[in-house]
Amino acid sequence: MASSAPQQAPRGVATAHVILRNAVSATLGCALELTGGPFQHTYRKDEPLQTGKFSVSLGKPSLKLSHITLEPYAAQTTVLWNSLEACANRMIAQDLPISCLELSRTQLLEAWGEAVLDASNRKAPKPKKGPDGKPLPVTEGPLRLVLLGAGGSEGVGVSHGLPYASTGCVGRIALDRSQCSISVNKKKAELSLKFQVLEETHNDPRTPTTMEDPKDVNASQIMGPLSEPTVRSEEGRTLLQAQEEASTLALQLEQRLQLEEEEQRKAKADAAAALKKEEDDEEMVVNAFEVKGKIDYTKLVNDFGSKLLDRDLLERLERLTVGRGTVPFLHRFIRRDIFFSHRDLDKLLDCVESGKPFYLYTGRGPSSEAM
Repeated sequence: MASSAPQQAPRGVATAHVILRNAVSATLGCALELTGGPFQHTYRKDEPLQTGKFSVSLGKPSLKLSHITLEPYAAQTTVLWNSLEACANRMIAQDLPISCLELSRTQLLEAWGEAVLDASNRKAPKPKKGPDGKPLPVTEGPLRLVLLGAGGSEGVGVSHGLPYASTGCVGRIALDRSQCSISVNKKKAELSLKFQVLEETHNDPRTPTTMEDPKDVNASQIMGPLSEPTVRSEEGRTLLQAQEEASTLALQLEQRLQLEEEEQRKAKADAAAALKKEEDDEEMVVNAFEVKGKIDYTKLVNDFGSKLLDRDLLERLERLTVGRGTVPFLHRFIRRDIFFSHRDLDKLLDCVESGKPFYLYTGRGPSSEAM
């Protein structure tokens, strides 16, 4: 028969783990079940510190499974670590009585559900194979459910070792900031916590822990609040208020920036409109020496006694010149509408079509080429 008893954590670490799980749940305003990431006792012989670590998974941020929003920025994480540490140490300072229930896995799941377990003890142990290759029978010992406060009023959780008789025996919990982290993206929000137990205790840690009769404990009454995303600690309420104030300030700042941008856009639009009006109001002047004001090409053509070059007239001109091989193509100024008006071009084309001779005056006096 194979034994499946897991390695037990020291009493201080086992007790601190349950305290911290409930401190996280109460401060973040999340269900206790979400604090059940894998637990690991990190004791080292060359560094005899009572330490442990575990993680908290809050799922997708869009699901809002916690009342407090995780922010992965240095200033916010420092405030969060301070709040979690303060909540846990307040529970220690209150010297809450600790009692235990020893239940089989079946009894525990039926009465309390999986929320009190963590990833390290949530699955039943797998049987090992004997010399013949067949699985050996597995005997799993009872699971130890820790109740913090009278009747579990301050929290519960399955421990990885025998807890102390009261929270005051722990002395103090310190979070190792260098090993604590927050990870937030679209898919998940997670906390990783590493803690150390500083057992400067005023109580005798050898005091035996009280064992409760399962019949005397109301599991549903205890688990009700622990299953809701509600902030239950003083530190969590302070943190929530600070976060709401910061959100309000951020919203006000965003609104002010939007208003300033709108005012800048309006000022630019007003300036452009004023400039356009100024140009529109300025009298048009077009002569050999200056051009100013808004150019009204229709008025310009009329004032000069000209007519606009229309498409039909240009096609007629091209047919009577390029079409007859007189020139390879029309002048580029005509093709690009730089020359856009004419005087009596239609009469000249009439003469060309009818074969009548005509004379062109260049404005510079008679010349043999022009005549």
